[in-house]
Amino acid sequence: MYEYVTKVEIKSYRNICSNVLIQLRDDLYAHSINSQPILIGSGANNMVMRNGKGSFDLDYNLVILNMPDLYLKDLRKLKNTIIVSLNKFVDRAFFSDGHDSTSAITVNCCSNDPFHFDIAILYRNKRGSLCRLIHHKNQTNAFSWEEIRSSEGIKQKAAQIKQCGKWYQVRDEYKKRKNLYLSRREFNHSSCVVYIETVNQVYQQIFSKKGGFPMGKGHGASGHTHSQSQLNHYANQNNPNNSAYQSNQDNHANQCNPNNDAYWQSRDNGDK
Repeated sequence: MYEYVTKVEIKSYRNICSNVLIQLRDDLYAHSINSQPILIGSGANNMVMRNGKGSFDLDYNLVILNMPDLYLKDLRKLKNTIIVSLNKFVDRAFFSDGHDSTSAITVNCCSNDPFHFDIAILYRNKRGSLCRLIHHKNQTNAFSWEEIRSSEGIKQKAAQIKQCGKWYQVRDEYKKRKNLYLSRREFNHSSCVVYIETVNQVYQQIFSKKGGFPMGKGHGASGHTHSQSQLNHYANQNNPNNSAYQSNQDNHANQCNPNNDAYWQSRDNGDK
């Protein structure tokens, strides 16, 4: 049966991984690879689960901001460079070397500790879409960029649920769904898919009951559903010439930066 891993246990692993990834980022900069590690998935939302005494993990994206053309032309060299750099900083008393998985770099514990972490390598294509580096091991053994679906819509819904103080409903429903699929032996539902299903369902339940949807991208604002104060606040946060807009952008940037206290605070608050 799936249960949530405690916040204390997750924090200890998160701190270890964060330290390794910050050193990785700095070392890659010496190769003229400018990157940003970002905690994603259940770890970013304080929703890591394990089945009984089974294993659990943390997922990270290593977003490449810019790099020399030689790595763009040789993606195998890019991934190997990152793996070699990563292995300089993993603690051999605790972790094994990172190894090349199809869509990530996986680092396992070398002890009996049932934990590992994965690092996916991302880069924006010419259209500005994020792509994940894939190693086609079972085909041509080639490397390529695979465009990934944007999760901005889900992020916005999750933020609006948290603003309503209803995040506990997401945690409860997520746990129910994980155990439902386990009881049915339906193992084709990834944690990411279950999370998206859960957020969509809870969002619909909350805002359909309220008779309207919150102000936000794709929904707009209406005097029929919002007060004048809410309308003014919405307008200010969406006006680039207003200080509220810049403050909101700065806050978002801080919460996306693992080197900023606001990054970890926003994730520590996610289980409330």
